[in-house]
Amino acid sequence: MIEIGTPVFQSLIRYNDSQWYVIVTDKGKHFYFNKALKKSSWSIIELVRDYQVNKDEFVHGINFDEVALLMGKVNGLAVDDEKKAAEAEAKEENEVEQVEEEEEEEEEEEEEEEVDKLDLVKNLLKEEGYMNEKKEEPKGLSLGYSSSEEEEDDAKEESHSDQESINKGLDLSISDDEDINKEEPVSDEEDINKGLDLSVSDEEDGNSFFQLLDKYKDQISLSDPWFIVQDELITEFMKNPEYYSIDDNLKESLYEKWVRSQENPQSTTSGPKTSAKPTLIQSYYHFLQDFKNELKNLYFNDFKQNFKNEFKNFTQDKDESQSFYENHYRLFKLTINDHSNLEKSLKKQKKLPKDINFKKQRLTEFLNSNLSPKETSNLNLASSNDFDQWIHLCNQLHLPLKVIQDPLNFIVGDEKRLQCYLEVLNIPT
Repeated sequence: MIEIGTPVFQSLIRYNDSQWYVIVTDKGKHFYFNKALKKSSWSIIELVRDYQVNKDEFVHGINFDEVALLMGKVNGLAVDDEKKAAEAEAKEENEVEQVEEEEEEEEEEEEEEEVDKLDLVKNLLKEEGYMNEKKEEPKGLSLGYSSSEEEEDDAKEESHSDQESINKGLDLSISDDEDINKEEPVSDEEDINKGLDLSVSDEEDGNSFFQLLDKYKDQISLSDPWFIVQDELITEFMKNPEYYSIDDNLKESLYEKWVRSQENPQSTTSGPKTSAKPTLIQSYYHFLQDFKNELKNLYFNDFKQNFKNEFKNFTQDKDESQSFYENHYRLFKLTINDHSNLEKSLKKQKKLPKDINFKKQRLTEFLNSNLSPKETSNLNLASSNDFDQWIHLCNQLHLPLKVIQDPLNFIVGDEKRLQCYLEVLNIPT
């Protein structure tokens, strides 16, 4: 039996106004707990099933950086050592600043000494008769200049005259070599970066993330969306720097690209995919689509018993666990029942026009909120049936898995589903 451990940390999930928390135990395990309901769940799938939470909004509300830090503390991350290191670094910076201040004071003292030497030379030249004392101009004469301007001009003239007198008879020429070697000052950043390529390749980051997924691919079900994979493997992912090198908004799209590469290892992104191979989730929902009326009132085990042969034929050549089929059965059933109840409610309130296909309308609204028109010059949908054409469309346009694997796609039949996608993507028929 797996030892769960004792709860030691909690992280608030910002989902609506609920009181859901991620609870971390001293054994490195985590679960979800609602303080208001006093209920806990081990997976997001259970939350969707039992409490009807919106999985995308719920996952978006999880602070994965905070959870990773809490997991790190549980697994021995030396936070105190990091604090000491930061204090030592701050102390070192203060010492450097003190040294720099002392150097600036020494430079100022040297400049003052140079000024004293200049005054000494001027006095000697005056005594020898090489310099004359500056005669004062009569005061009170106004030529249109203010007294401050006169004083400034006099100071400049005196400085220029003194300099000429001091330089008289002295060789202050600069050699050609010294003049040639004189260079413009170069900033520290330019000097450090000179000759170095400091650019970071997005492709390299993507490849490192793919390698991370390859590392744990034996623990990943290709049919699971990213939020489930991240939820189940967060304690493993946080041990690898590759996980933090990718922005959270890009991880899902990179994961979907990796899944496609695992399902079609010989395919490339340079051209459209021509295979009509659906994902396991798409195949399973398409299978359940034929039993929509029956499964509305059946639990999973009852469904398996009532349609034993059909279920066995579908699953016999597949390696997924029974929990996979049960979880997606519940999601599919929940989607079908929710739509049915909503349609009945709108009809009862007479808010649903009779000439409207409400199922198609709902799917179209869902697609409009998640997809945008695509370039389809090389699109090839040649196939024998509407379902295969839809799979061709999904694969060739690399549509997001979270969209094409949503059970809402299957509240309509194959023909209407294909029509919805073609209309939303603005693809001529």
